[in-house]
Amino acid sequence: MASGESKTFVSAKERVLILLLCIAAALRVFIFSAAFPFFSNIDEDLHFDLITQYSHAQVPRSFDRLKEETLNWIVPYASPEFLFLPEQFPDGKYPAPLWKEPWSKVEPEIASTRAAWSSEINFQSSQPPLYYALASAWWWIGKHFGLTGIQSLYWIRFLDVPLVAMIVWLGYVTARTITPERMDLRIGVPLLLAFLPQNVFYAMNNDVLSPLC
Repeated sequence: MASGESKTFVSAKERVLILLLCIAAALRVFIFSAAFPFFSNIDEDLHFDLITQYSHAQVPRSFDRLKEETLNWIVPYASPEFLFLPEQFPDGKYPAPLWKEPWSKVEPEIASTRAAWSSEINFQSSQPPLYYALASAWWWIGKHFGLTGIQSLYWIRFLDVPLVAMIVWLGYVTARTITPERMDLRIGVPLLLAFLPQNVFYAMNNDVLSPLC
């Protein structure tokens, strides 16, 4: 009886530890997803373009340019930090985001930004549909909660928060199933997953579903 109680106690502590690791991973992804500006250099603009298409039940069938609806989001909310150095701007500083400026004041910048982005070809159009269908449904839910503008963009990114928590738990379950006698692996695998600095989870990106699948 004492041995059985000890095993139960250890198992309970282990589950609490894994739960804390899931929370830590979710918190890390939440903070970095909120901190990084849009649209990052891991093709976030292209993935968002596909999300907008799937939100209208439109499945891409060719490598087209970014849609007009996508440009309506990218132009005001895109940030130059991922593409340019601060020295390339006046006074060596990044300019304020366009969405924070009066529309009439930044009209020339809006026109030039739109022209620059409108020529980009979405080569991600051949990617599997699962992430885009899920993200578009998640986006729809956020809109019905009253999230608009840049808030709804962050909401799409925050889809990665529960996903990374699920990955940590899946890593634990997998390690426990394969090597139930190895505590170092049962704890080490989810520990690594919880703190692995993988920036793909800080943006809209279809690769976030790869570990789960």
